[in-house]
Amino acid sequence: MFKFAVILIILSLVAGVLFSSPIFTVEEVIVTGYEEDGLNIEIIRGQNIFTADTELITAEIKEDPYVEEVNFQRVFPDRLVFEVIFNQPLAAIINNEKYVIFNTYNYIIGEGLEENRYQVPVLNNLSYNFRGREVLLAEEVENFLAAMDRLPEEQKRRIVSVDFGGPRIRLRLEGGAEVVMGGFSDLERKFNILYSALKQEMIDPENLDYLDVSAPERPVIRKINQGN
Repeated sequence: MFKFAVILIILSLVAGVLFSSPIFTVEEVIVTGYEEDGLNIEIIRGQNIFTADTELITAEIKEDPYVEEVNFQRVFPDRLVFEVIFNQPLAAIINNEKYVIFNTYNYIIGEGLEENRYQVPVLNNLSYNFRGREVLLAEEVENFLAAMDRLPEEQKRRIVSVDFGGPRIRLRLEGGAEVVMGGFSDLERKFNILYSALKQEMIDPENLDYLDVSAPERPVIRKINQGN
């Protein structure tokens, strides 16, 4: 019992040092990946690094619908670092002549917009519905968007629109070049071909090159004015 009491006393002394020492007072709050202007970070500056209410800042940041996750770490003795991870907008649909922007989870992050200010691909000629803040799409369309989302950001941003009307899906790239994707099969192969063509600058928007990957084993690149 005596040893146990001594241990408790030692732990109490250590805790007292940790929780009361000015050495562990939060002096610096760093937010990475997010504009910290407007955040009330002063509310935790000056608190003890072990007991600072980090959830206040986390909850405030998560009010932004673009934010997917907020992680934080303690950097001893006096710094708190918050890392913000975004869920980037994926695509847009036009509803009642207004743009509706949604992310990879089909969550609406912008609606009633006069213009596509996020510069994401606009989806045309497809069926959709709404459930609260969620866009409901056919499973095959969701699979298509998931494959498209795996493109590097630089290449994905070059896709202006996706047309699901007719027998073959068609992409329109910036500058006017067209990509014929065909049906919903072999999407990974088709997007890999598109990625390679864009990376190697095989598609020249100024000359309106036409890429057909509907048969991925036999992709075709030619000028639009040469016909199909």
